Amino acid sequence: MISERMLRTYRRTGATKQALLAACIFLSFGKEEADAFLSDLGWRLSPSLAQDCITAWFLEHRRSHAFRQDVLDELNGLFAELGIPRLMTQAGNFFSACEP
Repeated sequence: MISERMLRTYRRTGATKQALLAACIFLSFGKEEADAFLSDLGWRLSPSLAQDCITAWFLEHRRSHAFRQDVLDELNGLFAELGIPRLMTQAGNFFSACEP
């Protein structure tokens, strides 16, 4: 799960956009909340990027899903089928940046 400590770490050290998008999924953000969160950290959802468009759709339509990891897994499965980089799979992802 995502903690306030992890968010503070990313505000201080920076984060990949993929990690922040995954955080938005885990925090059950809607599109507007995600836009504000990303903007605070120097990123934005771009209507010209397939990954951003698909993630925005998931943020709006899968928000109430009870198991956020399932949503992230479903999203990553779709990305894999489309040949788009998956969320939370790069070195320095959201979780590893905050491990002791």
